[in-house]
Amino acid sequence: MKISVFTSTFNRKEKLKRLVDSMLQQSYADWELLVVDDGSTDTTSQMMRELADTRFSYIRFNENLGHPEALFNANIVGKLAGELVIFIGSDDYFCKDAFESIIGDYSKLDNNVWKVGYLWKGEDSLDKDSGTFSGYVERTYSSFEVVSDTYKQVDYLFVYRKCYWEEFRNFFLSAEHFYSAFMDVALKCLYVEKHFPKYLIVAGWGEDNVTKGLNSEKYFKWALVYKKYIFDRYSGNMAANFKRTWLLSLIRSLCLHKGNKKVALPYIKLLLADVLKNVGSLANALVLLFLPSSLIFKAKQLIFKYRKTR
Repeated sequence: MKISVFTSTFNRKEKLKRLVDSMLQQSYADWELLVVDDGSTDTTSQMMRELADTRFSYIRFNENLGHPEALFNANIVGKLAGELVIFIGSDDYFCKDAFESIIGDYSKLDNNVWKVGYLWKGEDSLDKDSGTFSGYVERTYSSFEVVSDTYKQVDYLFVYRKCYWEEFRNFFLSAEHFYSAFMDVALKCLYVEKHFPKYLIVAGWGEDNVTKGLNSEKYFKWALVYKKYIFDRYSGNMAANFKRTWLLSLIRSLCLHKGNKKVALPYIKLLLADVLKNVGSLANALVLLFLPSSLIFKAKQLIFKYRKTR
C-alpha cells in the first residue's frame, strides 16, 4: 500500500526539513510527500527543489492565505496517489518505523475501517517516558459516534483510507469548509474508526503554531464558520453533553466580534432549556454576551498561547 502524506507550510524550512528527513529514514519506502507552500519568504523553495527524490512534490503560492486556502487552491485531494493518506503539520515529524507500523495495522483491518488514530508526543516533552499510555487504550467507533459523549476527543495523528478523502472532496467546496468537511464525512458516511495507543509522530510546538494565536483573526473566523455550520446542521445528532459543550464554544466564538453578538442570542436561548441541569454554561454565555469583544479576543489568544493541547 502506498502512503500519501501532505502538508502545508509557511516559513518553516528547518522544521520542514525534519519532516523530510524523517520520511527518508523510514524503513517502508512506498510513500509520497506533497508540500503546499503557503507563500513562504524563506528558502523553503530552494530546499524542496534540491531534493532529487521523485517521491517529493512541491506546490508554491506567492501569498500567505492560511493552510485551508492553500490546500483548496492546490486541489490537494485530487493529487493524492496513495491508498492511505496522512495530513500532517509541517512542524511535525515521524518516529522511526512509523510507516511500517501503519502498514502492519492496516493490513489486519477490514475495508470499512477508514480512519485510524495514533498518539503524538510534543517536541517539548521528548525527555518524558514515551512508553506510558495512561488512559489510552485501543478503541473502535462508528463514525457517527464522533458527536457522542463516549467518543474520546483527542487530537490524534489520523491515517485515512483514500476513499475517506474522495468523500471529503464532496464537502471541501471552499477554504472555509476545510474543517467542517471532516465532520460532514463522519456524519454522512458510515465507517469504522480505530484508535491505537502508540506514538508515531513528534509534534512541533513552536511560536509559529497557529493554535497558539498566530494569525488568530483569520483562524478564529474559520473556526466560527465551522462551529456554526456543524451546530446548525447536526445538533440533532449530538449527545447532550457534546451538544452543550459545542453550543457554548459556538457562543464564545460569536462573541469574539461585537457584530456577531446579536447572532449569538438565539443560541444563548437554546441554553435556557438546559438551565436547571447546567447553570454554569448559561452563566458563562451571559457573561460572554456583556463582556467587551476585545477582552474576549485577548483572553482567547492567551488560552491558545498557554494551553498544552493542539
